[in-house]
Amino acid sequence: MIAALTSSDLEQLLALDNACFSVPWSSDEIKQELEHEHAVVLGFFQDNKIIGALLARIIIDEIWIFRIMVLPELRRKKIAHELLQKVISPFVGNTDKTVNSLWIEVAKSNDSAIRFYESEGFLRVSSRLGYYAANYLRTEPEDAWVMCRKL
Repeated sequence: MIAALTSSDLEQLLALDNACFSVPWSSDEIKQELEHEHAVVLGFFQDNKIIGALLARIIIDEIWIFRIMVLPELRRKKIAHELLQKVISPFVGNTDKTVNSLWIEVAKSNDSAIRFYESEGFLRVSSRLGYYAANYLRTEPEDAWVMCRKL
């Protein structure tokens, strides 16, 4: 089941983010998204546990995806696909649609994410040099692809 997340889901969302990313977001960053008026924060539930999530924001006529995460042991089971479909379904085929594109930045070294987004209709449209800062995992900043999917 997919449902909108609220502040009451913060702890589960933090745990999921920590399980999915080597550089997780802070509690304050996730809380800010849960409370932002233009945010779209969806959770994929299994047995009342969040096993996948999507964090995005509607910015004028675009949706910017900040995070899509699925527990590592449950990846490649279409959970991320279903989350994406849920966020775009109100806008696909709607002639009065207020949103016409989805955007995401992806590390150029993240081949599996790039393949996933390309399979979902995203195209690489530009790059951001040094977008991901050097940290304890990488000694140099990393470039990102800016990818877009038109609706």
